Amino acid sequence: MKRLVLAFFSLVCPILLASCQEKIEWVIDIQTDNPGPEGEVEEIIVKQPGFEEIIALTAQHRTPHPQGGDSWGSFFFQFVTNNSLVRVYDLSTKTLVQTVNIGSSERGFVPSCHCNTVCFGNEYYDAEDIFPLIYVSTGYAAGGYTGALVYRITQHNDLFFITLVQTIRFPVDKSSWTEFIPGDDGIAYLCYTTERVVFKVTLPKLKDGDVTITRDDAIEAYQFSQPPDWMSTSRNQDRLFLNGKILYISGVPQSGEASVFVVLNLETLERETIIDFKKIGLTQEPESLFIWQGDLYVAFVDKIVKLVNFIDIP
Repeated sequence: MKRLVLAFFSLVCPILLASCQEKIEWVIDIQTDNPGPEGEVEEIIVKQPGFEEIIALTAQHRTPHPQGGDSWGSFFFQFVTNNSLVRVYDLSTKTLVQTVNIGSSERGFVPSCHCNTVCFGNEYYDAEDIFPLIYVSTGYAAGGYTGALVYRITQHNDLFFITLVQTIRFPVDKSSWTEFIPGDDGIAYLCYTTERVVFKVTLPKLKDGDVTITRDDAIEAYQFSQPPDWMSTSRNQDRLFLNGKILYISGVPQSGEASVFVVLNLETLERETIIDFKKIGLTQEPESLFIWQGDLYVAFVDKIVKLVNFIDIP
C-alpha cells in the first residue's frame, strides 16, 4: 500500500476564500499493483486548487432536485430527480433560459430514474441537428434492469424540445446500481458501482433501436479490488470520460459523506487525483460535472462553478 500525501500551501479560492496560512496535509491511501515498503511516503506539492462562481442557483433551480448534466455550444442541460424536466442554462449569459418538461411517456422504463450521469455522445439523430444525442443513466432499476435513456434535443424559435429516441437496458439484481458513460470511437463504459467493476462496451447505434447490453458483450472489464469513493460509501454523482480516464464527483455532505473530485485511470486502476471540495470552500452537494470551452465545471446545489487548477484539459 502506498500512501500519497497532497500538501496544499496557503490554500486560496480565487473568488470566495481568504488566504489560509497554515499547511494543510491530506493523506489518502491508494491501492497499487506493486506496493512499496511499509511506511513509504511520496510527497507531492500541487498547484492551489480553487474555483470561480459562474451562476448562483436560487430556490427556483432546486425543485425538483438537480442531478447530472452536460454542455454543448453555450448551453448546459441539467436533468432532475425522477426525470420530469430539464433546466437549460446559457453559460455565455449566465442565465436559466428554459425549463423543458418531459412527459411521462418520455421518461423511460424506470419510474424513479435518478439521472446521475448525463453525457452527450457523438451520434446525431439527423444531419441537420445542432445537438448530438444525450445519454441519461437511470441509476435505479425496474423489472430487473437499469439503463440509459437516449434523448434528441432540438431547438425551434428559441425553444428547446427533448424527445426519447432509444432505450439501452442492463440486467442487474436489485442491489446493483449502474452508470453509463459514452466514450470515444464508438465505445462506452458501463459502471456496476455496487460490484466495483467497469465494462468497456460498444456504444449502440441509433439504428439498432432499443437494445440490451449484458456482461457477455463486454470488450474489456476493469475490476477494482479497492473501491473508488463512488463504488463504496460515498454516493454517486456525475462522471465523464476523458483521454482514457473517468472523471467523477461523489458525496452528499449533508449526510456526512466526503464530497470529492476524482480522476480514475482505467489503465492503472489508480486514483490519480483526489480533491476534497470542502477544503476549498465548496460545501454543498455536487451534481453535474462537465467541460465547457476547455475548462472543467461542476454544478453544485447552490452554484455552478469553474474549477481552477484541478487537472489540465487538452
